[in-house]
Amino acid sequence: MTAVQISANHVSLLGNYHEGNFGDDALLVACAALFKGQAQPLSVRGNIAYKDARLSGLRSEKNVTGSPNLIVYGGGTQFFSFNSTDTVPDPLQPRRKVLVQKLLSPSSVVSSIRTRMRRARLQHVPKIAIGIGVGPFNDAASAEVAAALLRRMAFVWVRDALSEEFCRSNGVENLVVSADLCFTDAFAGMVHRPRDRRQTGGQASRVGIILRDWGTLDARFFQRQIAAAQKLRTLGHKVQFLALSPHDEMYLSEMAAANEEVHVWNAEEDKLERFWEVIGNQDLVITSRFHGAIFSLLSRTPFIAIEIEPKLRNLRTVVPELAAFAVSPSVDADHLCTLAEALLAHREQTAPALERALSRQCMNARRGEQALATFLESEKGQ
Repeated sequence: MTAVQISANHVSLLGNYHEGNFGDDALLVACAALFKGQAQPLSVRGNIAYKDARLSGLRSEKNVTGSPNLIVYGGGTQFFSFNSTDTVPDPLQPRRKVLVQKLLSPSSVVSSIRTRMRRARLQHVPKIAIGIGVGPFNDAASAEVAAALLRRMAFVWVRDALSEEFCRSNGVENLVVSADLCFTDAFAGMVHRPRDRRQTGGQASRVGIILRDWGTLDARFFQRQIAAAQKLRTLGHKVQFLALSPHDEMYLSEMAAANEEVHVWNAEEDKLERFWEVIGNQDLVITSRFHGAIFSLLSRTPFIAIEIEPKLRNLRTVVPELAAFAVSPSVDADHLCTLAEALLAHREQTAPALERALSRQCMNARRGEQALATFLESEKGQ
């Protein structure tokens, strides 16, 4: 691929930073840490939901004069399609506008023209991806759209084996296989790891259950997890439900119907470390959220992954020692409780495996950081 030149330092970040999802908000903090001192200005496409002083240097792209010199897809699952009618979400592509609206509103025509002109300018701006997950795709057309965009990128850092396989099978060059951005030294240097306040010495074990809405799930899925929580409580454990997004409406509705309290991440009021501490203080986490597992591992907390999607299944390669405790979404309450009891009973034996897994992920993330730094330096010198 032909080398691209970055003549200045205006970097624009693309990601799901507007919804107030704990995982994406953590990724934004990681991106800000990675580009600290590298980019002036560092802007974000769209709004930023998470309110944090450490992000005060980030500016909305609409408030920055001129086009960016580098567009960065900043972590998380950026390219996917879940059914045949979905398209690959590319923030550079405009949404369809209603023709009648344009006819009735001359200002919308002007806006549309400006959007097209801006999009044309951005087509020639170098693009890279850092810490991304790719897929799943339910149709070949969507997969090819994503592959074509990735092939045009000057640098692609993927976080997992499934994304690596997709990129290699689709001829994506400039590929670096690393880890999630939350394992980077930059992220560790930006945040303060919460103190371990877990229970010791015969006290009741704490079990955190982190769930999410997903297209293939129905109310029965959440009801099975409620039944598991109730059984764990009868066995003497303290159980707490957590939500990484306030937009998981089915999950929160089912919990409310069962009179279950849920600790929900609030991007405007919470702080990352405070919510992370709630996750880390559990003795066991049961999660169908990818970053529920990531922050459990960062806390050296054993977890059971409910594999509702491919990136949850990919955790088997991240912590192979916990593969036997991974479960399908159809797992019944009794079996889930049996696994939870077994994992709680072997916490001391599991601790070294978690430490090794965390060390591997941090080492892999370091490889991505170093490759990114080398790329940025080489482009500045063009």
